[in-house]
Amino acid sequence: MNIYPSILETDIEEFSQDLTRLTPHFEYLQVDIADGIFVPNKTIQVSDISAIMEVPEWDLAYIQFEFHLMVQDYATVLRELEDIPDIYIRNVFVQLKALQHTFDELSDHTPFDVGIVLNPDETVEASWEQIKEFPSIQLMTVVPGQQGNPFVPEVLDKITQLRDKGYEGEIVLDGAINEENLKTIMQKPHQPDAVCPGSYFKAEDVAERLQKLRSIAGVVTDQVGE
Repeated sequence: MNIYPSILETDIEEFSQDLTRLTPHFEYLQVDIADGIFVPNKTIQVSDISAIMEVPEWDLAYIQFEFHLMVQDYATVLRELEDIPDIYIRNVFVQLKALQHTFDELSDHTPFDVGIVLNPDETVEASWEQIKEFPSIQLMTVVPGQQGNPFVPEVLDKITQLRDKGYEGEIVLDGAINEENLKTIMQKPHQPDAVCPGSYFKAEDVAERLQKLRSIAGVVTDQVGE
């Protein structure tokens, strides 16, 4: 199981501080982009990130970025992501509720791998025809929009539902991941391939907290910061 942080910030200075605090410990980072339309909260935008990445002091060559687009007009944001300088984007997650293209259409028009996101109120059964097209899926274990929303344990059953249907892609959990909720996750018959804690890593003791989660998950790894 891969463990890496999800960054949701409304202020570019806070985002810069997140990079400073987190990059010594991780080789993966997920960045949330919210437009204030698809979800009530609005985060920093791609243009803000592009500006900060042009600062010479940043050396992020070893970091693989994911982006979670909580936006209505994801096609425009995908184009904007192509213009961020000097970073490697490994995956972009698009919300199922906003989806207007097939996976093949998205793949033909973007250089990134594209995954799909299910919110807590969306079911595997009702969305299966779309889900099975995508090589990765992120299951939201909170109602998306801001950090601090409560954990929804029923979402964990979707992992088993996906695997029982033959889904072989990567399954990621995002939302309210902490020590106690990770223990609940590990008790299920199927575990995700990755979890993305957000507010759990809003602390100075990042390495200690990461080690606690790895211990619960039984992870042995040579990730950055070891």
